[in-house]
Amino acid sequence: MAYRLFVIFIFSTILGCQSDELITLNIPEKAFYFPPINTSDWETTLPNRLNWNLTKLEELERFLIN
Repeated sequence: MAYRLFVIFIFSTILGCQSDELITLNIPEKAFYFPPINTSDWETTLPNRLNWNLTKLEELERFLIN
């Protein structure tokens, strides 16, 4: 009896998780960056352009130094 209830639960969970809506991903045009193999130059980006919390970034830097 417990096995049948378990199977019914699994099937109802699987069927209940399906959706008719399409999922759209907002992937930026430049999603991945791979540095060049033949040089040690890396592309950089300023933290404020990434909308990072600069105060928390300073706290992180102090934490990592200590």
